[in-house]
Amino acid sequence: MSDYLAALKIFVTNFRGSEYLLKSKKNYYYDEALEEGIHRVNSFYLPLWVLLGGFALFGWIGKQLTDSLDVLSGIIFLWLILDGLIVTPVLYLYFLPRPIGEHIKKVEMTESKIPISTCRHKGDND
Repeated sequence: MSDYLAALKIFVTNFRGSEYLLKSKKNYYYDEALEEGIHRVNSFYLPLWVLLGGFALFGWIGKQLTDSLDVLSGIIFLWLILDGLIVTPVLYLYFLPRPIGEHIKKVEMTESKIPISTCRHKGDND
């Protein structure tokens, strides 16, 4: 269960600028193995394609079941919740090394009080 929660946290907090918006993310960094797993998931935009495919599938199924826009909106909203809480974290679980918690490291301070945590995403420019 803790791997699932760690994958959910990575999914929710994995966006550009998250270290500026989420102060708690500044205290942790991901080791190289975890960074590689995150890169494998995001390199082909797998969470986005799964979300869009689910929207299309659930929208088509909803349209076949009813012509009511309220019901169709509810079905699509249900897919959005299912994708965010179950499907995409499981996708991350498939690609990330386990146990995920051991790959999330706490930032340690040096004598000059500068954090040592500069794990960069592949492709980031200096």
